Amino acid sequence: MSEYINQAYAMDGQRRALAKSAISFNKTGIAALVQRAIETLVRWQERVNGRHALLKLDDRMLRDIGVSRADAAREADKPFWRR
Repeated sequence: MSEYINQAYAMDGQRRALAKSAISFNKTGIAALVQRAIETLVRWQERVNGRHALLKLDDRMLRDIGVSRADAAREADKPFWRR
C-alpha cells in the first residue's frame, strides 16, 4: 500500500512541476509577445517620422541623397506598416 502512496505523491509532484513550468513558459511567452509588440510599434513610429522628415527636405538635400521629389512623395504616401 505504501508503494501506491509513494507513486501518488510522485505523480502529484510531477503534476505540480508541469504546472509550474507551464506557468513559467506562459509568463515568458507573454513577455516576449509584449516585447515584440512594443518593438513593432517603435519601428512603425520611426517609419512615420522618417517619411515626414523626407518630405521636409529641400530639393538640394534630396539631390544629395539621390532621391527625387516624386520618390520622396511616393515613400511618404506609404502606410506606416509597409517597408
